[in-house]
Amino acid sequence: MLSKLSSRLILAGCILTLCLASCAPLPVVMDDGESFQPTEAVQEPTPTALATRPVYAPGELVDYTVQTGDTLPALAAHFNTTEKEIRQANPIIPKNVTTLPPGMPMSIPIYYHPLWGSSFQILPDGRFVNGPADEGFDTLKFVDSQPGWLKNYTDEGSGAVLNGGQI
Repeated sequence: MLSKLSSRLILAGCILTLCLASCAPLPVVMDDGESFQPTEAVQEPTPTALATRPVYAPGELVDYTVQTGDTLPALAAHFNTTEKEIRQANPIIPKNVTTLPPGMPMSIPIYYHPLWGSSFQILPDGRFVNGPADEGFDTLKFVDSQPGWLKNYTDEGSGAVLNGGQI
């Protein structure tokens, strides 16, 4: 009985030693033969720069390559211009064309300013689950105040019967 206990203790000690040894960081050996122990330096993340949009004067011609399925009415709507202005800038477009051939280079007058907003995109706190707006939010009280089946729903979880708000 003593031999079983001692063999288990030795086995447990070996496992503990292996676990502790695997947690220690290994020294890094440089090309010149020197070694150093890595230190934990906290790197501050750099914020992503906002995308910038080119500034166009109203009616300025921009280069565009036709994509599969492009039509003159769709391009006019996309660039906030008219089919007539696109045709004036591109006299090679046939009069009765429906779908433009993919890969065709074009110049399109652009009127974007009234329709395009800032490139800065932000989501309100209410769009984040457990965001700052949810501080002090009582899920149980909210579910009980709402109509619907979740209010009366029950299920077993964590060894107890829980209602919809607790789940």
